[in-house]
This record gives sequence, C-alpha cells and structure tokens, in this order.
Amino acid sequence: MLWAHHKVGFLDEMFSIFDDHHHPVVIVGDQALRWMAVGLTTNEDLGLLVRDRQHHSIVKCLLASGCWTKVDIKSNIYVEEVRIAEVPRLERIGEQFYINLWPENIFGLAVDCDLCEVPHICAWNAVLVESTFYPFPDRNTAFPRLPCDSGTGPSTSFTPKNPDQSPPPIRPHRTPVYIPTIPRYIDACLSRHPLLAHLPDAPRFSGESALDISYFIRYLFLEQDAQREKLLPKLHGQRRQVMKDILDQYKRTVKGNIKMRRNSKGMLTSRPPKARSDDTN
Repeated sequence: MLWAHHKVGFLDEMFSIFDDHHHPVVIVGDQALRWMAVGLTTNEDLGLLVRDRQHHSIVKCLLASGCWTKVDIKSNIYVEEVRIAEVPRLERIGEQFYINLWPENIFGLAVDCDLCEVPHICAWNAVLVESTFYPFPDRNTAFPRLPCDSGTGPSTSFTPKNPDQSPPPIRPHRTPVYIPTIPRYIDACLSRHPLLAHLPDAPRFSGESALDISYFIRYLFLEQDAQREKLLPKLHGQRRQVMKDILDQYKRTVKGNIKMRRNSKGMLTSRPPKARSDDTN
C-alpha cells in the first residue's frame, strides 16, 4: 500500500461513521495479515469487518457522505474474492483507495471477538503486534519483526509518516484501529476451509482461507511444538483437529530467516511462493 501520497484525513468520514455507530474499526484481509508478520504486498485496498446487524446502515452512511462511491467489480480480476462473496466495495472519491466491507456471516468472524489494537490502518512493513506468537524466544533471527524493533535498522518502520486520521483539533480523539487476534483469525479461516464446508455453521464463502493459513504457518513457524501449544487450545471444535492435521502435514521448504526484497513501490516485503491474484509487483 503506497500510503504516503494520500492526504492526511482522507478517511476521517469513515472513522466518524463507525464512531457514530459505536462500531470498532476492525481490519481483515491482507492489511491485517501484515500486522501479524505476514509479508504480503498490498494494493490501495482495505478490508473491514462489519457487524451483520449494522452492515446495511454503515454502507448507506458511507455512500450518503458523498466521499465514497460503489465500485462495479463484475469484470475486475484483481478483486475476484470480493466479487464472488458479493461484498460491497467502495472507492474514496479522488483518492484511488478502496474499502471492502465484510459482513460477519460471510467472513466467518465476529466483530466482538478478541482484538489487538494497531497504531495505523497501514502496516508499512510486516510486523508481529501480537508478540506472544513470536517463534524465537532468544531473538536469534531478524524475522518476524516486533514493534520494539522500530527504528533499529532496515525495514523497521512499521507506520507511515502521515497519520491515518486528522490530528486534534480536527478530530479531538483518535478512533482506535484493531485486528483480530491470531487464534481468532485462524479460527475464522478454518471455518471457511474446504475441509469444513459441510458443517451447518460454515460461512457460504471460502475465499483464500487455506492460503492464509499457509501464510500463518510459514511466517510464524506454527508447526513448531511451542507454537502449537499457543494456538491449538484456542481453536474451536473440529477446527482444532483440522489445524493439527494441517500442521502435521506441513513441510517447511524455506529457511528460517526469510529474505526480504524491495518491491516497485519501495516497500520491503517477503513474497510467499504463491502470490495473491491482487498483489502488485
């Protein structure tokens, strides 16, 4: 995400609308994964999780603000996941920035679940906010980065210089921004996993849940015994066994120190073996 060219405050209306609905701002999708140490390259694109009962009202208010317009995505191959799920995709007028508003029942995750606060909408470089999932207690490797690494070397700037909200007095109080915790996010991915599609409470949309799970395993070394002990007890029902089976079958083919490269936008990123269809090069 090339955040630097956006005007400060261009998302203020969005934050205010969520505040008016007493609704937390919860990021999902690729931008959330970057706060969980997954080194994906992202577009000018933001996924937001919205309560089912407030989804229609929030979309309506965003469109009524005059700052957002609905995007016709019937032929856009870069947002195929959003198109298939029939998720509203809005464009910020004049900014070439998009938000995808995911209802709980489609994403398979409740807004009012365990959350972690993050300092910005955009993770400039991938970083592990939920430090309890750091895989190397002795810090003998450079990746994944932790927030305490900020400013200590290359690729350790985790937030853009320009803020995601206007500072006081324009906005007297900052609206907190959250991501789901790693166990809750993986649990949601498992609920949409093809192996569990037969369950009555499975969301009707699977998306790239299996791919997201593979990213988590790769970047957080979840196949390690210590990491399993942190994760598996927090998963629900059959999802725990499915995740255990996935971890048992996982074969790591890359070295522990994940090499970073610089993309065309100047951001350091580690590209997984199979890129998303909407990644930029």
